[in-house]
Amino acid sequence: MADLLRLSRMPARERRAAFRALWLLPVAALMIRLVGLRSTWRRLGRLGRRLRPAEISPRRARNLIAGAARRLPPTSCLERSLALWLLLGAQPASLRIGVRRDAHAELDAHAWVEHDGV
Repeated sequence: MADLLRLSRMPARERRAAFRALWLLPVAALMIRLVGLRSTWRRLGRLGRRLRPAEISPRRARNLIAGAARRLPPTSCLERSLALWLLLGAQPASLRIGVRRDAHAELDAHAWVEHDGV
């Protein structure tokens, strides 16, 4: 109930972005599992070009994605980063994926979004 109250107090543009975050996360997660990263990237990129960009700051977009992730089944950093990248839309942002081997020669990977070098 507190979530609904908080949502109702948001400005309309933030409320729209919050709803978008709530559907982008499961869509990104499902697509990665069904068609793989390369196809997901291509398809979501086309979708992102058709979506109207969220009119919120990158920091607020990140917070909305994090809030949506807390209310949904667990998601990976890749899924959250894809959703954030799409939510930012036309703002200059880059999806980054880093992979390295840890001390036990196992792969360790992380994904994040950079905006203006941050």
